[in-house]
Amino acid sequence: MSTFVVVGNSHRPFHRLLDAVVSLKDILPKPIVVQYGHTPFRTPAIEAVDFLGMEQFIDRLKGARLLILHAGVGTVLQAVEAGQVPVVMPRRRAFGEHVDDHQVDYAQAMERAGLVIVAHTCEDLHAAIRSASNRTVKPVSRSPEPQLVALVREALHEVAVSA
Repeated sequence: MSTFVVVGNSHRPFHRLLDAVVSLKDILPKPIVVQYGHTPFRTPAIEAVDFLGMEQFIDRLKGARLLILHAGVGTVLQAVEAGQVPVVMPRRRAFGEHVDDHQVDYAQAMERAGLVIVAHTCEDLHAAIRSASNRTVKPVSRSPEPQLVALVREALHEVAVSA
């Protein structure tokens, strides 16, 4: 059992999420593994890797007790396919973490579908983690994909309509 934190592969840093994880490291399931991508990160008691191969990445998603993720479409869908209910913190344009706020819209749509728990701020993260520890979902199969495609289509439609 562990915590797996993923910031994705954007070249824009995501220190806000990593700082929040560090501040909560004493309450997170151990070991804690952070995939930090292009956001430089090193801290004691947390294993840090820049990127993982796809097989290792999927194994970490499936094996983690707690997932804390950026709200990237691919990352979130892989977590849902693994039967997890991840905590997601969307990257925000206002903080220079992304070019727009599509992750906010996507995360909210996925939360309405009951597939993720959103933490918009560092302060939200603690409550989101408590909530996530009590939830699981049935894994969504990629083959065939009708259920997953329908969920993504609905979430993307909501994002497009609200734009």
